[in-house]
Amino acid sequence: MSVGEKQSRNRVTVWVGKVTGGLVILTALINGTVDLYRAINNIPTSQSERDNKEYYEKYFGKKPVFQGDVPLNTDSGKVTIGLEVHSQGDILVKYGTRSQWFPFPNRGSSDVAFNFISAAYAENDIDGSNRYPLATLDTYKQFETQEKGNIVRTKYFSSGELQVLTIDPVTGNITVSESKPYSKIPETLSVSPNSKPLPPADIDVYKFPEIDVSSK
Repeated sequence: MSVGEKQSRNRVTVWVGKVTGGLVILTALINGTVDLYRAINNIPTSQSERDNKEYYEKYFGKKPVFQGDVPLNTDSGKVTIGLEVHSQGDILVKYGTRSQWFPFPNRGSSDVAFNFISAAYAENDIDGSNRYPLATLDTYKQFETQEKGNIVRTKYFSSGELQVLTIDPVTGNITVSESKPYSKIPETLSVSPNSKPLPPADIDVYKFPEIDVSSK
């Protein structure tokens, strides 16, 4: 092979390398831009995020049919599993600082199923039995508002403590404020000048016996 041919081949190799490197950088920039756009505009990127966005919007400001807390004791410490069951059979699970919606698996039979459950509870009320025999009732008042694309739940407990939960409706990430005392529960809450004042929702939480999975 002549010197000229070697030089030509080297130039082609260098050019191909530059083009390949440029394509890799361009692809990374495009992917980074898309990810940034999705993050800024809170666009879901997976089925779990799409479910969170849909059902947080669907049930915003609505009381769950049932809400229960299950204390869990592990070798790493204690945490509470939160469960909300809503009117059409959709379920919200809260675990630590994360939450995830689970749609009712058969949309066509959800109303039938919940009508049956409601009827069973009604029969229990008639005969005087406890609807949730394993639970200790806790009650608080809650305002649910929206702020900067997040859902904000302000909880007023009967103990005189106030707590605020800030929820990302796409990722399900939860930020919990430190509890602080309050002097009076507002009767209504005005979220904007043109909106109707929001009354607090009375939330009943059923606390179940602790589950111990520790090795002790």
